[in-house]
Amino acid sequence: MKFKIDTKEKYLLLTPETARLDAKLAEEIQQALARKTAGKPASLIIDLNEVEQADEGAFQAILAVYRGCYAEQGSCVLARPRPALLSLIRQHYPKDDLNVAPSLPEAVDLILMEELERELNNEQEEKSL
Repeated sequence: MKFKIDTKEKYLLLTPETARLDAKLAEEIQQALARKTAGKPASLIIDLNEVEQADEGAFQAILAVYRGCYAEQGSCVLARPRPALLSLIRQHYPKDDLNVAPSLPEAVDLILMEELERELNNEQEEKSL
């Protein structure tokens, strides 16, 4: 396995441990995350610090995982991407407003802020009913 998943209190931390992220590894990651979350809402930080290159299949898988988090009322942040990888992400998905953080503490802050925002929105919806 060329990645690890750490379970934190408020999120999962996914760390690919390879310089090249390809479609096959991205599929393994998707399957592992699906088993880990078992359909429950989960927030995810993807630490891309070790990844130098990614192919098209990997980008599509990352985007699917990203969108899946939000579909299940979670959050997702791409953390610590190297400049070349960030450039590729922005080039492949210029219209997608992806959460990207330069450090892990900032990624955690984004997760917590979005969770708080969802809670506040839910309270407002309940009050308006």
